[in-house]
Amino acid sequence: MKRFVCVMVMVVFVFMSLGGVVHAHSHVSFFAHRGASALAPENTIEAFEQAINMGADYIELDIQMSQDGHLVVIHDDTLDRTTNASGDVSHYTLAQLKKLDAGSWFDVSYEGAKIPTLEDVFQAFGDHVHYCIEIKANQRSEYMIAKLHELIENYQLMDVVMVQSFDEDLLHLLRNIDVTYPLIQIISRPKSGFRGKNQLSHVESYADGLCLNARYTSPSFVKHARTKGLLVHMYTVNKRKDIKKWLNRGVTGIITDDLRLMEYFK
Repeated sequence: MKRFVCVMVMVVFVFMSLGGVVHAHSHVSFFAHRGASALAPENTIEAFEQAINMGADYIELDIQMSQDGHLVVIHDDTLDRTTNASGDVSHYTLAQLKKLDAGSWFDVSYEGAKIPTLEDVFQAFGDHVHYCIEIKANQRSEYMIAKLHELIENYQLMDVVMVQSFDEDLLHLLRNIDVTYPLIQIISRPKSGFRGKNQLSHVESYADGLCLNARYTSPSFVKHARTKGLLVHMYTVNKRKDIKKWLNRGVTGIITDDLRLMEYFK
C-alpha cells in the first residue's frame, strides 16, 4: 500500500511539472491576444473566430480611430506592418481602410481579410464572447471614449466587456462616466518595493485590475495586487512553463498568442 501511494505521488508530481491540467487554476481566464494571432492575422474577424472556436475566455483587441471617426480594430497607429498600405490609420477614411488587405502579410491563404470596425466585431459575436478592448491615447481621446461607451451600451455588452489602457487619463475618463464594466491599467514595468506598493494603492483608486508585462513583473508585486483584490493579467505569455509559473503565483488572467497552450491548464 505504501509503495502504491509513493508511486501515485510520483506520477502526480511528474504530471504537474510537465504542465498538466491544473484544476485549481480553473478560475483563470485565457485571453486571445489580438485573436488567435499565432494561427491567423491579428485583429481580424478570422482571428477572433478561431479564438472563440478554440475556447478562449476573452478576445483581446485594440482600437484606433479612422479619419472620419469610426473605431477600427488594429493594433498599430500605422498601417505598414499588417496591411498592404502605409501611413497613419487616422489619415484614412473607413471606406479607404475597408479596401485594404489585412491578411496577406500573415499568410497568402488570408488574402482579402479586412480591418474590422469595433461594431463589425460586436455584430459578428454579440454577447457570446467576452471582450478585452485596449484603447490608446490620441488627439480625439474624449470622442473615442464616448464612442466606445456608446457602442458597448447600444449592443448591451456591459457584462461581457473590460477596457484596458496604458494611459491612465483614458481610464479616468471612463470612470468619470460611471461605467459598470472593469477597467484595467496596463503597466509595462511595475515599480518595486515601497514604490510598488504606492503604485498599487494609486491604481486601485480608479481601476479594477492590472495587465502586467510578464518579463518585468515580480512575484511580490502580483502578491500585493491580489491582496488588494485587483485582477491581475499577464502579457504576453507564450510558453507552457511560463503560464504554469504565473498561475502558481495567483494571477487571474493569461494573455497569449498561442491558444493551443490552454489545453494543459483548462
